[in-house]
Amino acid sequence: MSNCAQSQPPDGPPLAVLTIQEITADTSEKYVPAPTSNAIVADHIDMLQTFSNNVRYKAEKIKLRKREQEDDFTDPNQPVQNPTNNNPPQPRQRADDGDSSNFWLEEEPDESLSSRPGMKTGLYDKLKRRTTQQSEHPETEAFLTEFEKITNSQIHKNILQKDIRKIEKFDTDLHQSIKELRKEKDWILVPTDKTNKWRPMKVDKYITTMEKLLKDDCNEIDNKRLSDTYEEAKSLLEKFTSIMDENEYQYIETFIATRRIPMPRLLIKDHKALEDGEYPSRLLIPATNFTQCFAKLSYKCIKHLFECRGVEIMQRTIIQSSHLKIELDKLNLRGDNCSIASLNIVKMYPSIQNKLIRKAIDYYSKDLPRADKELIKAALEMQEFSMGNTLLMFRDKYYEYGVADNVAEKTLTIGGYDSAWLADLVGSYIFELAEDRFQLLKYLGLYRKFVSGLLTFSLK
Repeated sequence: MSNCAQSQPPDGPPLAVLTIQEITADTSEKYVPAPTSNAIVADHIDMLQTFSNNVRYKAEKIKLRKREQEDDFTDPNQPVQNPTNNNPPQPRQRADDGDSSNFWLEEEPDESLSSRPGMKTGLYDKLKRRTTQQSEHPETEAFLTEFEKITNSQIHKNILQKDIRKIEKFDTDLHQSIKELRKEKDWILVPTDKTNKWRPMKVDKYITTMEKLLKDDCNEIDNKRLSDTYEEAKSLLEKFTSIMDENEYQYIETFIATRRIPMPRLLIKDHKALEDGEYPSRLLIPATNFTQCFAKLSYKCIKHLFECRGVEIMQRTIIQSSHLKIELDKLNLRGDNCSIASLNIVKMYPSIQNKLIRKAIDYYSKDLPRADKELIKAALEMQEFSMGNTLLMFRDKYYEYGVADNVAEKTLTIGGYDSAWLADLVGSYIFELAEDRFQLLKYLGLYRKFVSGLLTFSLK
């Protein structure tokens, strides 16, 4: 470790803050440090419970299905009941009452064949599948018990008793520094927007910065508004119950019941120029408040419909840098006959209004069947509800993101479930409308907020 983190400036951040800032300075945001032994045990317990839940859930579904199919099943080896026979009636046996050793290997029925095929989003309520109640099938429980014993033994032997992992010094230093950072009360580290760094900030400064951004970008609301929004969410769920399958309905129902209202996060834009001696900052809005489940259901439904109908909506979208390289290689370009220009769209997500999203989706769905259009119409109503009720909490106050009074003018949030996909959709829509303006370009692509154009020319 370099000397810069060995001493603490008299009025600057404490040593623990400077240490972590230095350790993470050149670390990718995708880097995952080695987990602690406690974290491994916690994850193991959670994953073991999830696995057991899924096994029991499938076992119960098959059990119920078999009971429906074999309600009149009688063991052929049992004597035929005769009204004149004085023998007492024999209890009717079922194939799932303990003597079918491999019943869980059967495939579950295709839910798309049910009376409510749903919106094809694949969403389901994970909480309702969490149960500690044992199934009625002894072999299922015997398997789960043995599996738990084996995995617990491996964790105890290789992690708790003696950690046999070879952990890098970098990870060890990072974990130790995080422990020290927890003791600090006046300083925190705030993530940056683009440069993949952490910058120290006093807690008081963080609070005043956050409150200023909330005042600029949000409206403060009272508890009555929260209660009204909760009731509206339940009413919207009941309105569209008929188009959801059982899993989707339970997912929305449970999400609403949480009444979760998250706290926004602060991001420092240190890739920008200083303003009055400080870097600008912006809000990151978590997509975890109880109204955003509708946005997730909505965009997944529309995306699935477009994919199934072969609607090309991402022709101008650059997935990643390797995708751009492949596309450019196809053009056989040379360095002396082309030029590349890029545009940075300022505040792209907060500039995309709900009414523009509706226009883009209407444009791409104009040739779809009527049933698809009706489903999209319902999905857009859910999307509109989420965009108009993005709720936040900070220091015992509640806020609604977006200062526009008209929901049609509400904008995408940075951090929303659907923001990235809808931003790409709107970008492609704009390019479609303005295609005649780019006829001289050999290639035109959009990556989130960056527009790249390639112009070829001939040297005289």
